[in-house]
Amino acid sequence: MSNKDGSASTADPNPDLVTAIDVEGTDPDTLTYTLGGTDASLFEIDWETAQVSLRSGMKVDFEAGDTHTVTVTATDPSLESDTMTLTINVVKVDEKPTFSRKGLSVQGPATDSYPENETRDVASFMARGSEAPGATWSLEGADASEFMISAGGVLTFRSTPNYEAPTDADSNNVYNVTVKASSDNISDTMSVTVTVTNIDEPGSVSISSPGNEVKVGVQRTAELDEGDEEVVTGWQWASGASATGNFTNISGATNNTYTPVDGDVGYFLRITVAYTDASHGSDSLSMVTATAVEAATVTVPGTDGTLALSLSQPIIGESISATLTDADNPDTTTYSWEWERSTNNSIWTTVSGATGATYTVGTADAGNYLRATLTYTDDSGAGQTATAATTRRVPVDAQYDTNFDGTIDAPEVLAAVTDYFNSPGTPSDQQRVLQVVALYFAGLNQ
Repeated sequence: MSNKDGSASTADPNPDLVTAIDVEGTDPDTLTYTLGGTDASLFEIDWETAQVSLRSGMKVDFEAGDTHTVTVTATDPSLESDTMTLTINVVKVDEKPTFSRKGLSVQGPATDSYPENETRDVASFMARGSEAPGATWSLEGADASEFMISAGGVLTFRSTPNYEAPTDADSNNVYNVTVKASSDNISDTMSVTVTVTNIDEPGSVSISSPGNEVKVGVQRTAELDEGDEEVVTGWQWASGASATGNFTNISGATNNTYTPVDGDVGYFLRITVAYTDASHGSDSLSMVTATAVEAATVTVPGTDGTLALSLSQPIIGESISATLTDADNPDTTTYSWEWERSTNNSIWTTVSGATGATYTVGTADAGNYLRATLTYTDDSGAGQTATAATTRRVPVDAQYDTNFDGTIDAPEVLAAVTDYFNSPGTPSDQQRVLQVVALYFAGLNQ
């Protein structure tokens, strides 16, 4: 066995074919060929034609003084074989020198097929040539941000790729990146294409619900997460006495939602979804509830709450407070207060700004009843209310408005004048009597 010209082979720095092997004494169509040796990874041999050529993406460099040695083994159907050593010398050719390739060359695979969800390295690259020692690596290109390259030339994805959610510039799962080696002021690059492929991902079905319990009257919703652009073809709910036993389909329960009924109490529920996806065809998944169905929660009406006021007879300038009594665990965070006033204890007007449990009586309240209303939530539910009102009007004067009607009538003004002449008192007492007299005449003029 020999190469066809009977001499050591030579290689152009940019060749397609390095040499062809010639075998005598055997029908060449019945032979198989394999490559070996320390430099076999740079080359490949055609099993039918016995032609040795560089692998895709590999380069040889005359300036680096490369000489490569491989062994070629030919084997016939009876497993008889012969091996020859092939020395490949890189010869100089006339080529326009380029600054980026002088003394430095990037070698590695130009393409890679990468299954989604993988965590392995994408590929490894080498810097060859006289300037290769100390070369540093960097990335360029449309999808460079999706990759990292180590100091040793190992290319990896920054994050695990997902076929269903591509992040390449064209959103087509074909990632284009340029691998660059640099040493001082020279560099070389290689364009690399990484194609992310789809795999059949295991799916899951879940049952979402408020809380963890499964109760009568509380709707459950099932969701499919399969990850392969699935198309749901059917749902089916079933019930069983145990989580691992036999299940019986529930008639009519063929949607992804189901509300347990009284007949389901004590039984586990199972949801089954049938679907198709692009990579696996038809399939189905099931899930069983963690607990059996519980009876519905019955709310027993509680007792009504009551309000108590701190004053039955409010006086201008004093504060009046309301307190709730309710045995049904009122939620204080839901309290909403309202104060109102009324001249006849029938038609009420809201007091603007009075939204707390305590209210300070003002002059505008004279002659009015006051009422507090509290809206809140307790164990009986939301929208509970309690109300309390004063039993007397706010007097216009706490001393002389003795019938608490909010006005000064003739007997009341006479009492004030009598006090004035019998015991004038302090100047403030005298001023008060004059105000009472003024209120009396103001009432006559209404």
